[in-house]
Amino acid sequence: LNEIGGRLFDIEIAREDTFLRDRGRGIEAWHGMGWREACIDGRETIGSVLSVGKDIISVLEPSMKSARNRACALVVATFEDNDELLQRWKEISTIIERQSTHNLTSHDIVSDDEDEY
Repeated sequence: LNEIGGRLFDIEIAREDTFLRDRGRGIEAWHGMGWREACIDGRETIGSVLSVGKDIISVLEPSMKSARNRACALVVATFEDNDELLQRWKEISTIIERQSTHNLTSHDIVSDDEDEY
């Protein structure tokens, strides 16, 4: 996953009830061989892959390790199965990385004049 998205992917893992308290209700997640809505009284663990704060996919699994691995594997498999999607993602990633590097360097530099105030 890091090879495809680098710093643009985040992974969140939490128990179903904790996840819903933090994120709200109505979250659809992949469970087994289909989608289901996460439940506040559910006993599964949710693994979510996000990019720039938006969910790409969430999965429900019995353990934290399997939830994390399955969510990552589904994202990687999707990119590996679609060369055009992978190429577009790499282009977008490069633009975002470049922009974020530019913003860091231009906002973090303080001139000597500003130190006097």
